[in-house]
Amino acid sequence: MSHEHTDRQQASETDTDAQTDASDGQQDDVIVETQPTLKPTAIAIAAVVLLGTGIIAYLYANPSLLGSVDRTEIALNLVAILMVIALVRLLLRLYVLTRTRYVLTTDAVRREYTLLYRSFSRELPLAKVRSHELRRNRTETLLGIGSVSFLTGSVAQSPAHLRFQNVPDPERIRSQVRERLSDEDLR
Repeated sequence: MSHEHTDRQQASETDTDAQTDASDGQQDDVIVETQPTLKPTAIAIAAVVLLGTGIIAYLYANPSLLGSVDRTEIALNLVAILMVIALVRLLLRLYVLTRTRYVLTTDAVRREYTLLYRSFSRELPLAKVRSHELRRNRTETLLGIGSVSFLTGSVAQSPAHLRFQNVPDPERIRSQVRERLSDEDLR
């Protein structure tokens, strides 16, 4: 099992090196290139700040709310710590989202991001994509965004999964992938 993982990892690294060489020498046939939207994360940051500040203000205004001043002070500190942890996590997520790119080429779908001077790329060849789906919850529908997931593999192989999250105009990406997949089927 470890040997299979190493072989897959080496093949993935070789594919990534080949992509780098191809992009150095010639331009990939990029169909769609987009980034995830920051709207949901920005809304979550605003909600954490408003809710946390509201709870802290209420506890501060009512020091004997929980039976004693000491209990209320402990609760106030706990809410403040949880608010800071949530904000740090959301700000890190915001940073990663600003460094993420989703790319659809004539041959593959790819997610790329850089983090702390390291680059990460995951690619699925369109020839191996077996299914794709578009998901939108109510909030995403209101914001005009969604997530497009790609699945490859079969029963004999372990499936690979790639998701474009919080994509503006996800229908466009899905229709472009459908078009590419139908072109592959015709060949």
